[in-house]
Amino acid sequence: VGVSAEPIGGVNEALKAEILANNILRHARSRHGARDVEIVGAAFVNEHGVHALVVEMLTTAQVHLFLKARKFVAQPTVGIGIFDRMNNLIFAAGTQQLRVDMAPMQPGEERLVTMKVQFAVHPGEYTFQLACSEPSPDGPNVGFHQDWHEGLGPLTVHFNNNETWPFYGVRLPLEIIVHS
Repeated sequence: VGVSAEPIGGVNEALKAEILANNILRHARSRHGARDVEIVGAAFVNEHGVHALVVEMLTTAQVHLFLKARKFVAQPTVGIGIFDRMNNLIFAAGTQQLRVDMAPMQPGEERLVTMKVQFAVHPGEYTFQLACSEPSPDGPNVGFHQDWHEGLGPLTVHFNNNETWPFYGVRLPLEIIVHS
């Protein structure tokens, strides 16, 4: 996952309009959090630049988020979680894991964030969540939920079924040495 955030001092109005016009958040199964910072809109763009929840295995899609603060938030974070058809978490990461520091957000401030995700999972249907949080004093792997949108999708990952898939499950680094 790669993450980029718009610089402070105004947002890219064209990207903001694109996110709002293609907002996938209305399809979330649930939403929870304090909402001091809200995810107002989110758009999923596949490897072809199309707003569609269909992506080819091993390609990179972009998830654009439009955030707006209702109150001061000192350390906002964003992330994505991906779940298999049995609702098992197969991947989750965001700004905190990638050590991307987001500046504090003032009330009324807007920010755009883009996450670039390579879909190194085998073909099938997945759901995902988009989250905005803050670090918790309870430890580095605990967060205070600001705005979580869960059960987004389905997201279809595909590959040519006439070829051998490059792996099954989730791609991990693998080296094979055949000794004679």
